[in-house]
Amino acid sequence: MKFEAKDIIYIALLIGAGYLIFNLNSELAGANASIKTFNNKMEDQKAENLEAYSILEDKINSQVDLTQKLQIDINSLEDSKNIIYQKSNENKTIINSIHNADSLAGIISRRYR
Repeated sequence: MKFEAKDIIYIALLIGAGYLIFNLNSELAGANASIKTFNNKMEDQKAENLEAYSILEDKINSQVDLTQKLQIDINSLEDSKNIIYQKSNENKTIINSIHNADSLAGIISRRYR
């Protein structure tokens, strides 16, 4: 079996093509491994972010509940303040309408009986 020059060139080209294909396959395998690693890291980061989001959402809901409770307490305190102010004005009106000390003494003693 005698090889001609073109046969040797074909064999060399086939060997070169095989070598290039092998190198490309190795690079692709490395790239696929990197992509899998990256995807795994992204999934882990996604899970951490979802957990952090859930915790943050719980804290926000807690703050909203506390804000609503504080608003109710503020309204209650405003009502109490208005009642105290109204009673104070009534007492001032009663005191201002008293014409003598005996009437004032009667009002004060009635309050503390």
